[in-house]
Amino acid sequence: MNKEIVDYMKENLGLDDMDLIQELYDEYVNTIKERLPSANNALEAKDFQALAKIAHAMKGCALNIGHESFAVTAKELEYLGKGLGPEPPTAENCSALLSKLNTIFEDFLKA
Repeated sequence: MNKEIVDYMKENLGLDDMDLIQELYDEYVNTIKERLPSANNALEAKDFQALAKIAHAMKGCALNIGHESFAVTAKELEYLGKGLGPEPPTAENCSALLSKLNTIFEDFLKA
């Protein structure tokens, strides 16, 4: 389990029950493992609105447990998918952010 995330949950959520922390951690991991393939499918279909919704959900999950770097990148993808960024959403720029999310998550799992 990622020590930074455990520390965040203890300090910011007031949790000290390691079983509950483990449960929340596992739920986060499982949710992101489900959402990333859905995000890839939305990107392949060039459904940027669906991609934005999935990114929004992942951002919320990451914020709940304090996975800041993932949340920030998911927010960027969400805004891009909604067309709120400095450029319109394209397969290329959305793919770059989605790839970054995958890398951040893989690194998180290794920590």
